[in-house]
Amino acid sequence: MTNETNALIEAAVFSEQIKSFLMSDLGQYILNKGDLERDEALTQLATVDPTDVKTITKLQNDIKVVELVKYWLSDAIEQGLQAQNTLDAHSVHYE
Repeated sequence: MTNETNALIEAAVFSEQIKSFLMSDLGQYILNKGDLERDEALTQLATVDPTDVKTITKLQNDIKVVELVKYWLSDAIEQGLQAQNTLDAHSVHYE
């Protein structure tokens, strides 16, 4: 196997591991907890004193952390799906 094929397989496997984790009780807990914290920060952001830069910055950072984690996970899943499609295309080509 080539290094490229190994990297594709690793990406596809990692994607499946992330999907399995997100379907687990722990994964669901983390996603739900993140959503609750993001929603709470958004609610506070709507009512915070507009001159309170420190609080606004903290709330924006709290929101961004949740969004970044979700982005990283979905990006890794997408990369794995693309890797699997590439592997599938290669296997059809070589059959």
